[in-house]
Amino acid sequence: MSKKDISDTLKPDKYTKIKDKIIEKFSDHALAVLRDKNEIIAVIDDSESKVAKDELQEKINSTLSGIVKNSICILTSSIVRECKDNNYSSLQKMIHATVLHDTGIVKELESMWIHKELVLKKLDKYVVAYVLAGSVVKGHANPKSDIDSYIIIDDTDVKKMSRRELSDKLRAIIIELARGVESSDALLKRRIHPQVWLLTDYWENLKESNPVTITMLRDCIPLFDRGIFMAWKNLLDMGRIKPSNEAIGMYLETGEQMYQKANAKMLEIVMEDLCLGLLYPSQALIMHAGGKPPAPKEAVSVLKDMFVKKKILSQNDIDILDKAIKMRKKIEYGEVKDIDFVQIKKMFSDGKKYLVAIKKAFTLVKKKPE
Repeated sequence: MSKKDISDTLKPDKYTKIKDKIIEKFSDHALAVLRDKNEIIAVIDDSESKVAKDELQEKINSTLSGIVKNSICILTSSIVRECKDNNYSSLQKMIHATVLHDTGIVKELESMWIHKELVLKKLDKYVVAYVLAGSVVKGHANPKSDIDSYIIIDDTDVKKMSRRELSDKLRAIIIELARGVESSDALLKRRIHPQVWLLTDYWENLKESNPVTITMLRDCIPLFDRGIFMAWKNLLDMGRIKPSNEAIGMYLETGEQMYQKANAKMLEIVMEDLCLGLLYPSQALIMHAGGKPPAPKEAVSVLKDMFVKKKILSQNDIDILDKAIKMRKKIEYGEVKDIDFVQIKKMFSDGKKYLVAIKKAFTLVKKKPE
């Protein structure tokens, strides 16, 4: 029998009543209710609590003992603190207990623990640290989000392949292990999302105070650490890891470059699609009337000759297409570099009117015989 099998003298419905009372009493905080033999374990989220941890622990234990005598409380902050001290006793106690109620935290921690063990078995001494995104343990994880972990691999003695090849190979191995954990447990509802960092890359990013690296170091919790991750984490908490002036300047410049790049892409994509969205129906109307589809720069004059003179389209209609084509060219030639959202919105509004006019024109034009 496994540790999660019911093996004591109490009836299952007894545990159901206990579980329901605990959930009712701690409705806003209870992440899980577990049973380890005859002992009841309540996992409580205290991340938002303003009360001192010891005082809160004592208060909760007192309330629990009023529901069931043989009981203990595990605070999420205690799990975090223990993991930082390389102590996983509470975590393992939860993982190996029988689950009576779980918002997802026990199942997620169990799956990550299994994945961590598989990674260590496969990659042995090369794993520097296996860390878990803090939101899971703190109870802040979105039920629809992935279970994020970060694995730092020592690549300092790699000589037979490039860093890129090594990173790709390691990522494939670690993701395959994650998919294996998922497929072996139908109760796991969220996807395991491991991310691989080579030690050399992580160190370079850390020296530059890369925001992603700093956030990871600040918020993540080690499920395995050879001593480097927590040392860095402590240095960060001490204020000893600081960005250089060069790094600050680089990120400032990169931000401006990325903004301009995004701005240019937005302009190009929006006007390209808007222009073609007006041009293609225009060419269709010309073909419907027996003409040949003109090049974009000739479309306005052809429409004017074929339909404005006959009052099938108005000059205002033609001007809408003309403005869209000219704006597209200005963007292509770099004459327009910034998005004017008011102007773009007006062009879309006019474009909608133009398409209505084109559809109406179709009904007024008698199709030429083939």
